[in-house]
Amino acid sequence: MARQIGIIKIKGSIGDLSFYESGGMQLVRKKTGATKKQIEADPRFERTKENAQEFGRTMKSCKLLKQQLQDVLFQCTDKSFFNRLVSRMSMVIKSDPAHRRGERMVTGAGLELLGGLETNRNFKFKDQVLTDIDVSFDVIKGEGIVTIPAFIPAQRIRRYETSTHAQLVSAVIEFGAVIPAQIEAIVWRSVHHELSGVRSVPGMKFSFARMPKPENALIVLLGICYFEQISGSYFPVAKGKYNAMLFDKIYC
Repeated sequence: MARQIGIIKIKGSIGDLSFYESGGMQLVRKKTGATKKQIEADPRFERTKENAQEFGRTMKSCKLLKQQLQDVLFQCTDKSFFNRLVSRMSMVIKSDPAHRRGERMVTGAGLELLGGLETNRNFKFKDQVLTDIDVSFDVIKGEGIVTIPAFIPAQRIRRYETSTHAQLVSAVIEFGAVIPAQIEAIVWRSVHHELSGVRSVPGMKFSFARMPKPENALIVLLGICYFEQISGSYFPVAKGKYNAMLFDKIYC
């Protein structure tokens, strides 16, 4: 490692030298490691090449899943969610028993490893909604139902800051190795429940129908969003800081 002492500070690369800043100092070092051409041609880097191929497949799957769920994930994720999703998706791909290393892909059975993933680990869904929500799906008929029992909001939903109301959310998405064209998530949202309410809210049911392809899985998410009511309108509380979604059930 060498230090730059000239008047002109350089950042970037020139030849096999890399110029960068660290700890307030301008430094320069020689590039190390194999080049892309070496990795592609040299058999000694076969394992590196395989890892890179699967990592690329993992990132592509995560970005696609997040894009397909963007309407329900908006203001419902913490800063580390995508990294945690990548970690889980990497496990999904590595669980593929049918392909050799470097060619493994997302499978419906492997997606079961996404079960229990929380989008906001600071304020988890199961810590916010203190009532049992049942999710069932008939894999033969392709029909499912989300059942929310009667509850008293003041007793069963946690309240934060200036929040006055909360809305329960559920989403269903088909995902896997073969993504159907123009696929869209099936989304259900409840009315805005007053958090100070002491009267029992009637039970609710959300029915959905979708038969996933053999290579895919059906992912069911549950969530909650907090709002403050002002002059009859609802506004998100703290930019969604307390909102949460849970990858609750995976069916394949």
